[in-house]
Amino acid sequence: MSGFRMMLKYTGLVAMALSSAGGAAAQEATVTPQGNDQFLWRSEVLNRDDVQADLARLYVTLHENGALETQHVAIQKGETPTDVMIRSGVWPHWLKNRMPLSVDAMLCDLNPDICRTAKGANDWTRAWPGREINLPDVSLKLSYDVGVRSTGELAAGKSDIEIVETPDLSALWCRGTGPDHELCQGNDIVGGWTEETPAIFQYIYDESVDVDQFAKVASPTALRDLGAEASPVKMVAIPVVEATVETRNASQGEFSRVINNLSDKVLVDQKLQLQSFYESNVALLRRMGFVDADGKPVQPYKEGESLSPLRVAHIDASAELTHCAFGRGISFKRWNFDTRAFEDVARPDSMSASAAPHTTNDAAPACGGLNRTPLAEKSHGTHTLGLLVDLLTLGGSLPPPPGTTEPPITIYHIPIGLTQANQIGLEALDRALKLLPWWDIKVVNMSITWNKADTRLMEDTIARLPNTIFVAAAGNHDETTGCSISPACIESKNVISVIGLDLDEQDHLKILKHSNHGSRYHDIGAIGANVVSSVDGGMIGPLSGTSQAAPLVSAAIGHLIRRGTTGIDDIYQRIMTTAVLDSTLLEASKATMIDMRRAMDFDVDFVELSDGCKMRGTFGQFLTPGDIVATEVGSGGRFYLNGGDLRRVFYNERRDWHLLMHVRGRDFLRRAYQIEPDHLQREFQFDPTTVENCGNRQAGFVTRVRLSDVRDMMLASR
Repeated sequence: MSGFRMMLKYTGLVAMALSSAGGAAAQEATVTPQGNDQFLWRSEVLNRDDVQADLARLYVTLHENGALETQHVAIQKGETPTDVMIRSGVWPHWLKNRMPLSVDAMLCDLNPDICRTAKGANDWTRAWPGREINLPDVSLKLSYDVGVRSTGELAAGKSDIEIVETPDLSALWCRGTGPDHELCQGNDIVGGWTEETPAIFQYIYDESVDVDQFAKVASPTALRDLGAEASPVKMVAIPVVEATVETRNASQGEFSRVINNLSDKVLVDQKLQLQSFYESNVALLRRMGFVDADGKPVQPYKEGESLSPLRVAHIDASAELTHCAFGRGISFKRWNFDTRAFEDVARPDSMSASAAPHTTNDAAPACGGLNRTPLAEKSHGTHTLGLLVDLLTLGGSLPPPPGTTEPPITIYHIPIGLTQANQIGLEALDRALKLLPWWDIKVVNMSITWNKADTRLMEDTIARLPNTIFVAAAGNHDETTGCSISPACIESKNVISVIGLDLDEQDHLKILKHSNHGSRYHDIGAIGANVVSSVDGGMIGPLSGTSQAAPLVSAAIGHLIRRGTTGIDDIYQRIMTTAVLDSTLLEASKATMIDMRRAMDFDVDFVELSDGCKMRGTFGQFLTPGDIVATEVGSGGRFYLNGGDLRRVFYNERRDWHLLMHVRGRDFLRRAYQIEPDHLQREFQFDPTTVENCGNRQAGFVTRVRLSDVRDMMLASR
């Protein structure tokens, strides 16, 4: 089954379910309502056989449910029923001689006066020229989806559609946007591309082409990288067959019930719990390593270190991009859903030279006043964006990266709020997601959720962007067993789901009220209770939810990328290996809480012993050769773990087993083990550079440590 044909179901643009006659494969095409009596059907073109099967399934399903509108067309000399369908625009000309038997049977059923069935075959001998034939009444055309696809999907053998390579990006872009975009002026695209035979247009980088001429639709750097022959991801325009279907008879029978049931699906609301203002915002950030012991922002890089430019996407409700808290250390671009392009955001000259993080307890900060009870419905996007701005500008003013005029940090804002999404639709958002690699965007913060059943198209797109990290809020619906929201529940290596945490009266970590959680689907946590950030009206105020937790993880990842850690596997292993682990919350997420400071402490290992000793330094080696033997908790499987593969050793004193993070080949694993008693007695060397509460152990002197004495060990230098 082709990966290019997908099913989309979303609120406001509900999907039509195809009948059981189509089976599972029927749900690969997309059907979207255009009004009370119209649906737009779409199927991406990669393989002609797949398209003809999808289109046939559409017609037969409508016919069987009494929802197929028909037209009367005169047969001309020498025409077969297929020829008449092609001439009438209800069957693609490039699918000539590819008519499924199911369509032929449907046509015979629609035309009993000129067709009859005998001995299992349809007899059209009475369909002579001049007779009229009843055909589906649809408006069929060819359009294009523009984005990126992996070379594996474009590989020979998976497609019988021609791939046209071109250094002219407008050959791709204008097929998706039409003639209105300035890049497309002069292109002959009147009437769309309906008459052409579909082809996949693929951009290739030609050194003779000035890539800066395309700078309004793609980053020149991304154009060079993605257009290179060796790039695993290609910029493409994928042909799509579209059919506008009239369904005035859809109010009858089972077909109507299916549509009405799907229409009841609504956008999942974050249901953020507005709580009273909590003055100790600094304490929250300190727990996660964004603020030091003195209450000052942690500088996430070394003095004089060369930092790369960072491009971050922020997908949320529309944000106040000219908020006074957003200094000129960060550049903003806003996605325009009409032109399908990012636009520069002009900001007042009076804004401060650099963003000033809201990490103090000041009741009246210099920028704006305090709104103790901001409305999430109004300030959601501004609040999460403010957290990104604050935490990405830790360390003060950001100089431009050496050798470039590009701003140190650019945030690409895609405004699609909870209510706005009903109108714009996930299909419009999907178009924007497909273009993120064009702008060399490495990390995307998504503090917004939808029902997973409605987002198959978006999920497929996200999984096809293997070099882009999506940090997703886990959602606030008290879900602890399954996982019904998207994008947090997408099981892809490039999606990191963030749960919300809070502090109890004893200052211990706990699950934030209403936060979804469960280590089966969710990766890491961050404190999301009463987090202070910018709100609409040039003010600041507290909001709570997993939406507030996600930007904290996005910011930490952003700093890793600026410092040169760009691989998704490396980033994931880094934040998991250095995260805070709490024995009471090990089942809430794979790692308990982000620790930005430890994540930035490159080339340093950490050991905490059961007697309270804490050491930073370098792990040496186990003094006894051989694997560590352990039994997996739950499965009972016996494993042999190479000491060189270990990344984290954490003792769960509540359950008397060890949580180990380790690598196996290219996989990063997190599992609970019972280590064999004699292997717990094995010793290793550790060379500490700093010690705390360690008695006779001193910095600068190699010490021997028994594995059974380890409470927590992070081998973060590996």
